[in-house]
Amino acid sequence: MEEHWKGKNVDLSQLAQQILLFFTKKGFTTSLHKKADDKYIVIATPQPSHGIAENIEVCISGKSDDFSIKFKAGSHSQAYVRYGPLLNLVGLGFLVLKGLRSLEKIEKIEKQFWIFVDGAIWQLTD
Repeated sequence: MEEHWKGKNVDLSQLAQQILLFFTKKGFTTSLHKKADDKYIVIATPQPSHGIAENIEVCISGKSDDFSIKFKAGSHSQAYVRYGPLLNLVGLGFLVLKGLRSLEKIEKIEKQFWIFVDGAIWQLTD
């Protein structure tokens, strides 16, 4: 999912740090990458206890008064579900259940994430 904000005048590096802190507090292993073109990428790697089958990537791009945030996760989990019948045939049906549980956990964390982001943007707005 991707959201776009205009006219907020937010320091994107501080916002990226806040997002990094959000995932760190949730127990994820995190890293922050700054790209030359005003783009920040936060990678959150889940622990086995999270029940999430893949990394979560958050991309912040744009300028302080016109930026977007993209939450990206779920492609591996969706693949487990999409290929469920085939996986069942070859004895790997447990991966379908793993994919469904992972998608459920990703959806839950994404809802919490967007609530957090709205609050963080409100706090960081000049």
